[in-house]
Amino acid sequence: VLDLAYDEATGVALGDTPDGRAVHGLLLRAPSPSPFNPTTLIEFSLERDTERVELGVYDLAGRLVRVLDRGALARGSHARTWDGRDDRGQAVGSGVYLVRLANDAGSVTRRAVLLK
Repeated sequence: VLDLAYDEATGVALGDTPDGRAVHGLLLRAPSPSPFNPTTLIEFSLERDTERVELGVYDLAGRLVRVLDRGALARGSHARTWDGRDDRGQAVGSGVYLVRLANDAGSVTRRAVLLK
């Protein structure tokens, strides 16, 4: 279960920087488009090569819905698409989801809204 303090008004997890500065060597842009249906693009950057990074989608209860990437990634810009499905390939319901990018130093989180 994901443990984070989240500000519904801004769509940003507490500790994140909404002004686009990297945190913990990570930069996670807001998913685009959001609201989305059927897909949204998630763009992120790493300030250095990392052996352990995870990009996941969580529901508001903090349960992992989908792993979009896990493992080693080179520094630089990356992008992944989320199709509104969970790890079993099942379509998830309309709602607010949290996209979390994490490495060994910490994590950043952004909000994505799926409307069907």
